[in-house]
Amino acid sequence: MEGEYKPKGGWFIKFCLGFIAGVALYPLIKENLTYLLVFVILIFIASLLYFYVNKKLLVIVSLICFVLGFIIGCWRFENNIHYPTKLDIDYYLDQTVNFSGEIISEPKTKNKTLELDVRADKFINGDLLIGVVRLRTNLYPAFSYGDKVSVKCRLQAPENTEFNYQRYLARYDIYSLCFNARLNKLSPASNNLFVYLLNFKQKILSLIEVNIGEPESSLVGPILFGGSEEIDDDIVTIFRRTGLTHIMAVSGFNVGILALGLAYVLFAFSLSRKTVFILTVIIVVTYVFIVGLPASAVRAGIMSLLTLYALLIGRPLRFINIIVLTAASTLFINPLLLSADIGWQLSFLALLGLIYYQPILKQGMEKVFFNKLVWLVEILAATIAAQIATIPITLYNFGQVSVISPLANILVVGLIPFFTAVTIIALPLAYLVPMIGNIVFLPSYFIAKYIITVVKFAASFSWATLGSNKVSLNAMILLYVLLVSIVLINNFYKARSLKNSNR
Repeated sequence: MEGEYKPKGGWFIKFCLGFIAGVALYPLIKENLTYLLVFVILIFIASLLYFYVNKKLLVIVSLICFVLGFIIGCWRFENNIHYPTKLDIDYYLDQTVNFSGEIISEPKTKNKTLELDVRADKFINGDLLIGVVRLRTNLYPAFSYGDKVSVKCRLQAPENTEFNYQRYLARYDIYSLCFNARLNKLSPASNNLFVYLLNFKQKILSLIEVNIGEPESSLVGPILFGGSEEIDDDIVTIFRRTGLTHIMAVSGFNVGILALGLAYVLFAFSLSRKTVFILTVIIVVTYVFIVGLPASAVRAGIMSLLTLYALLIGRPLRFINIIVLTAASTLFINPLLLSADIGWQLSFLALLGLIYYQPILKQGMEKVFFNKLVWLVEILAATIAAQIATIPITLYNFGQVSVISPLANILVVGLIPFFTAVTIIALPLAYLVPMIGNIVFLPSYFIAKYIITVVKFAASFSWATLGSNKVSLNAMILLYVLLVSIVLINNFYKARSLKNSNR
């Protein structure tokens, strides 16, 4: 079929798009599966008629792949829905239970209590039991990941407050909570790889804490490993006001620096592409496990490795295809990420903003700055593009959008790669020669102090954020619709030009 326009991305990409659509729409149609059956039959009949009239097999195959992906997406979401039985611990909500289990999360300090997740294995009387409980207990005695414990507490269902907490916990297969839990350690954690990795992480954080004072040390850990649990709530608030919380999350930025930087260093030793890819895979996967497998880190790890694999086999990169493949693969693992994980939503919307909005913004800014400040244009266009793309999620979940974010990002983000590099270099030096620890960590200390100072200053302006009152919300929606319309029209004409040129 020479001269026929082939759909972008191939049939498998169409299948992945259908899968994502199925995961997204199934909660809306699960009560009316008849509509789904009618939809599939109509699509099948329309496809046959279209092929009979136009004889374009590629379009029909792509459509069939999309529908097949849609059906499998619906099946995957339905298969993930939890229906408790007498073996599940959440079957005994509002009851006091005695059970044993294993700690499967890093214990975290929250409001002078210890929060951790325990996977139950049996009741104290010996009956089998399955399920995960998120519980809070006293700070002491201390517990660690992998410890076998006995638990006595009253189970409660998660309650929704400002957001859907039940759905948030369901993505971790957690359907019951336990406050004021009484724990006894039955046996310490066995020596497995994950325990060693977490111990290694704790040694790094302790090394940072010893050599960098507060509050700077509490910022270094989150930038390297993600998470803001140990940071003062006031500091987290001002980071949110300035749109800089992303530097404290394990995002594509962190993993991208690790993967591509590591690949660059390994190539400098004249290693083969295959060897570089294998070593990078091992280190990136290890890093993702160390930071606790958050959705953003898993997403970033998959995207980085897909990018490196494309370079390994010499295939041209289509970042939109990589984004679709990554989204579909993470949703197949956990379909609830799409609706329950704000970080997952923000990261993918930000990436789409960088692909579709940034070129338009960059083109306009280059005319303003006359191509003299390329670095400024790059950071500003990327920041605004990501912020525009994430406006709906940010407004819905946080009730505000940071207006000062572009300026704050310009002043801070450019330093993060250097900050990460000097900190990583300082760690082994401080470990091998403790006497020089304070000296080798000085660059990290001054950069962290600079970041906190900039964030406090930027957050001090009353206009730093735009709240979701009726006027501002309507203004933001109008702006968002306008920009999306411009992008869609622009891409439509590009696709039409490409189609005409391929005929």
